[in-house]
Amino acid sequence: MEDAQIPPTDDQKKETAKIFKMGNILFIACIIYMGATGGLCLTGTVNLAGRTTSLPNFASRLEFTLKYLTLPLLWLLLLIFNIIINRGKTGALNPLAGRDMFFKKQSNILQNSFEQFILSAFAQFILVSFLDEVWTLRIIPWINFLFVIGRITFYLGYPIYRGFGMFLCLLSTTGMVGFAVYKFFEHLFF
Repeated sequence: MEDAQIPPTDDQKKETAKIFKMGNILFIACIIYMGATGGLCLTGTVNLAGRTTSLPNFASRLEFTLKYLTLPLLWLLLLIFNIIINRGKTGALNPLAGRDMFFKKQSNILQNSFEQFILSAFAQFILVSFLDEVWTLRIIPWINFLFVIGRITFYLGYPIYRGFGMFLCLLSTTGMVGFAVYKFFEHLFF
């Protein structure tokens, strides 16, 4: 027997409309931000690659990518510590005690950040197989800084104003996957 769907209340409809309206503004802001930072990083005006100047083979590009995945991994670790500290403060140490409602926001942010991390990391691994050393030095650091900035703004804006951070991570990952798919089909057929 299926559960009957409960229609949204007027307050829920207003909140949904507010999220969509704000989402459009945050999407445009995200595109502008990515365009500005991408223009600076991808042209070499801003160098986020640190002291690395040469990546002569795939192994070195993969190692470089793994080093830069330290940034999003650190963010995930901070989110985990945030939940642990809040559990300790409220005495809700047992996750099966039914007090998870106090951590729903933090849990949702951690889960979403982990999902975005997995997608971004695999997209980066695939991407570096198609990039030369110059583009790896420019794209990989930029993508990981975008990820961390996106996740921080997602955290700060959650739930209503999370759109900028969500779009920042989603668009960069989608761009990497799109490029990888294009290069894959180019490899197969051309």
